[in-house]
Amino acid sequence: MRILNIIQCSNLGGMEISTFLSLKYLKESGHEVMLVSLHPIGKLKNLLDKEKISYSSSGYKGLLGFRSIGLLNKISNEFNPELIVVTGHSIMSGFSILGAKATKINAIHFHHFEKPLDRVKWLIYYLISSRMFDYYTYASNYIWREAISVYRPIMRKSALLPNSFAKVDETTASSKDRARRQLGIPHDAFVIGNAGWLISRKRWDIFIEVGAIILEKIPCAMLIIAGDGPQAPDLVRFLESKNLSGRVLFLGWLPEMESFYRSIDVMLFNSDFDALGRSPLEAATYGVPVVSSVLKGGLGEVFTGLQYNSVFESHDVSGMVKKITDIYSDPKYGERMANELRERVAVYGDIAARCSSLMKIHASLNFKS
Repeated sequence: MRILNIIQCSNLGGMEISTFLSLKYLKESGHEVMLVSLHPIGKLKNLLDKEKISYSSSGYKGLLGFRSIGLLNKISNEFNPELIVVTGHSIMSGFSILGAKATKINAIHFHHFEKPLDRVKWLIYYLISSRMFDYYTYASNYIWREAISVYRPIMRKSALLPNSFAKVDETTASSKDRARRQLGIPHDAFVIGNAGWLISRKRWDIFIEVGAIILEKIPCAMLIIAGDGPQAPDLVRFLESKNLSGRVLFLGWLPEMESFYRSIDVMLFNSDFDALGRSPLEAATYGVPVVSSVLKGGLGEVFTGLQYNSVFESHDVSGMVKKITDIYSDPKYGERMANELRERVAVYGDIAARCSSLMKIHASLNFKS
């Protein structure tokens, strides 16, 4: 089957990595796949080249990208797909594939309600896009419920389709030492890490607040941050004001995240809004215990029912400090937490299961037609 995936951008965020992993699996399963980025091909390029996945960029010109509709339509027609997946909410992409004789699925990976007018914007989006797409998928139940609350007819043509997570070897003492040497981290440090965009809703101030208390309690502790974004200068100034600069390592964007995840002892993730939150789940795949606080998002549903669920529904600084100090004080406790989370993510983010569900959706829509 020829499968075209249109995505808003091709950087190394959660949406993009999940899309790449699925395309890689589908290609290995014998399908012909192609990725089209609405913006110039970004940091995902190296991974696409390595796996020999075809890609192109339509550009994003004019208001909402509407001047690029013609080029995107041309790319689609030349590839002649049987299944089109539009990853992200893009009206322009919907218009560009209106005439395509293919199953059209819109994969939503973003939360709906953050600003006062968001409900109105999303209602307009669904009113228009529901006439363009045959089906919608959602990266978490949380945003799926949000969508239904905006536009109830979505319920009849939508489903949960969890993000993909690669299975990796569990971190060992030797692989941790190698990763720390690579990043310049002392081998005997107790490392608390976080990764992602340095933007306000990711609540890096909470990460620093929790971390500062841990640094006082645990002399060998240090914080590391992988990522970049508009809030970076503010974070640097905040750290300087707290006299923490010497115990916090900024790594910037890393070409690969393996060394980061294998270096840390705890993943501390904080956010006000997140459809899912990829970095804490990726950390879990490496056998890293995760402590997090998410006000509105889908991360908690992944860990529901687990004995060692450490997803706080408020930014409970004292609660997170206690969890992290417990992990430091009792390595066996941290190991049990890590093992339980790792097993859950392996099932939740199984790539084969995700792609099988996608194929079943495609088959059911074609059966109905």
